[in-house]
Amino acid sequence: MGRIVVPGEMISDKPERQAYTYVENNQTYSSVTGLLGEDGRLVPLAGPYDPMVEDFIVGIVIDVKFAGYVTEINSPYTGFISSRESHDKFELGDVVYCRIMNADEVKNIDLTEARKLVDGRVIRFSAVKIPRLIGKRNSMINMIRNACDTDIVIGRNGYVWLSDRGNSSLAIETILKIEHEAHISGLTDRIHAYLEEKTGKKLQIDQGDAPGAQGAEGGAPTGEAGSPSPYPQRRPGGFRDRGSGGGRYGSGPRQGGPGGDRPRRFGGGREGMARKEGEF
Repeated sequence: MGRIVVPGEMISDKPERQAYTYVENNQTYSSVTGLLGEDGRLVPLAGPYDPMVEDFIVGIVIDVKFAGYVTEINSPYTGFISSRESHDKFELGDVVYCRIMNADEVKNIDLTEARKLVDGRVIRFSAVKIPRLIGKRNSMINMIRNACDTDIVIGRNGYVWLSDRGNSSLAIETILKIEHEAHISGLTDRIHAYLEEKTGKKLQIDQGDAPGAQGAEGGAPTGEAGSPSPYPQRRPGGFRDRGSGGGRYGSGPRQGGPGGDRPRRFGGGREGMARKEGEF
């Protein structure tokens, strides 16, 4: 059984590389209030999103300027998509998936590789709990996709985009359930049983995360060798390809925008160019 730790509390008597911790005098301390598991992993219970270079995020265009686009990124700071960095044109209210290219000491945040997400909705999820939503080897998010037959794109900043196809309402309910219960052990078992009950389907959990196993307990879900992307491997629906005549692809990839838990709906607009998806 885990225990609650507070910022500044020592969680290990040796230096460890783990998200939401810091090392001092060769000892590891928590930088957030969280749940420390028996395996030594720290699950933050709350905390704001701190923009980091190379994070892949979901944002909302809130201002259009000649030089580019000011983007709301679920943070005290805003991001900026330079017109020079984007081949596409965006409009006020467009939802975009992009990468943080630069974040300086005063949090001027430059975004790149932006592409538009259309025909879906955005919800807000606790950024520090994103690893729990993804799960080990993407098992949790893939289970939701398969059960609800909808497409989901996760931003490291806590914004999650869901396509209108499939049972997106159940997907949102499940995502909120994960957020509320992320600190309780047995999460994978409960979500697996919940989705089977709601859908009547016999669901299979991806290899590496069978019932009883836990999703990622902490740390940023990213880019390690051999780690699959938390996004669909096929070209996701909701993205539009400039050369396709605007045709929509198979399945595509979030909850509450700036207005809180209530999903915000966004529709079409100008087409963006589909790019290769990255990892966090």
